[in-house]
Amino acid sequence: MANYGDMSVEAEEESPMSSLSTIAAAAIDRDWATSQRWLGVERHHEADDVIRLRGTIRVEYSLARRGAERLWYLLHGEESVGARHAASAEQAVAAVRADADVVYLPAAGVGQPTEALVAGVNSALRRADQIEWAAAVASGQHEMQREWLAPVIAVAQAGFGGAAHAYELMHALIGAGAAGVLMDDQLPEARRLGHGGGSVLVPTAQHVRMLDIARLAADVAGVPTLIGARTAALSAGLLTSDVDARDHEFLAGERSAEGYHHVRSGVEHAVARALAYAPHADLVWLETPLPDPHTARIFAGRVHDQYPEKLLAYSCSSWSDRYGRRDTAALAALDRELAASGYALRCLGAAAGLSASASALALPGTGAGEYELEQLEAYFNDVVSTLPGGAVAAV
Repeated sequence: MANYGDMSVEAEEESPMSSLSTIAAAAIDRDWATSQRWLGVERHHEADDVIRLRGTIRVEYSLARRGAERLWYLLHGEESVGARHAASAEQAVAAVRADADVVYLPAAGVGQPTEALVAGVNSALRRADQIEWAAAVASGQHEMQREWLAPVIAVAQAGFGGAAHAYELMHALIGAGAAGVLMDDQLPEARRLGHGGGSVLVPTAQHVRMLDIARLAADVAGVPTLIGARTAALSAGLLTSDVDARDHEFLAGERSAEGYHHVRSGVEHAVARALAYAPHADLVWLETPLPDPHTARIFAGRVHDQYPEKLLAYSCSSWSDRYGRRDTAALAALDRELAASGYALRCLGAAAGLSASASALALPGTGAGEYELEQLEAYFNDVVSTLPGGAVAAV
């Protein structure tokens, strides 16, 4: 019997698995160092960490990868990109039918996990793609009218339940096909219907850590998911903790009844947080309660002074007052102002985002809905008749 205890360290051979891991880690390092995709992105983990955490089974997240790559391409085009809000799969399909390039899911419904909404939206978009492609092939055209699989950006509202929870949430969103994930720097339970009034901020350092955790999860999944950092500091009035010295200059010296610190909101606070987040995110996102091109211009200029290549996004949760509800001329004017200020992505309020696609919604009793039902029935008839003994499918 061989005496394995007598074997020297020098005589041990590197295992095949160890060799493959070394090669894979080197490939990841090379990609991070040379690809334009990672220009300006700061990581606090190594390629060896990614390989160690990935496991022996490499899962291919095709929808998430395709969406992330397309979103990156769109955001680096010559024109800024408009995202349409959607709160359901039906609204997402309607938005893409109305020529939306990007679908933005600001929040899942009560009791519905965000990843379930993302999966439902992607499933509906894939079915629309299948229906149109089958009809095109049957007619001999072999040509699609639109790109149905629009990139989906989702808000990771539950991203503050701890690092492990944020890591798992990011993996779940990638598995559901999210192209981009937007991380908020406020307590999700304190959000009030999409605007920053009364919002409670988390410490800057805590949000930076969540951004780093999200990046690690995406790297382990092997998907170039775009990570957005959105700040509510423009209008938030509270902070959970004063643990980070970077937050001290904005403290108002008082506490709320819940024990939160009062803080001074405004563009200076928003800029300070954006500059702290920028190295850890692909996209720095400014949210305002109302359209405010002046503030948007200040914010963009200050961020780009320090990070000139960083992608910027702008959203406002209301489309009323100053510009008037559903005012297409004012919307176009704001679009031009945002593009001139350097915003690659604009995402305006739900009223504006959905009004253009309202006529395309499949509502019961409308011609559009009946037409969609006919298309769906024709598609499933095609599926069933492909097999021997096929019968008409019931929809």
